[in-house]
Order: sequence, then structure tokens, then C-alpha cells
Amino acid sequence: MVAEYAEILKDSYWAEEGSLSAVYKEAERISEYLYRDDVMDEFVDLVRLARRIRE
Repeated sequence: MVAEYAEILKDSYWAEEGSLSAVYKEAERISEYLYRDDVMDEFVDLVRLARRIRE
């Protein structure tokens, strides 16, 4: 998921089928299992911001 996020931001060939919305949904889903994980919370915030800017 983090690699896909990076590839999407780079407009990589490998992420043509990916979207920031899909990454965001998956990150939110996973974060529910990682209670109080600051790193995951920060990642979710970064994806949310990138999604606002790019889509």
C-alpha cells in the first residue's frame, strides 16, 4: 500500500490502475486494526492530503 502510494505520486507506469482513493480506503481499513499507531495515522493523513491535491 505504501509502495503503491509512492508509485501513484510519481505517476509511475506500475500504478496506472491504482488510485489515491483506493489507497486511502485501504489505509483507513487497516488503521482500525492498529489502535493508536502514530505512524499509520500520519500515513492516512498524508494520503488524505495527496488525494485532495491530486484528484
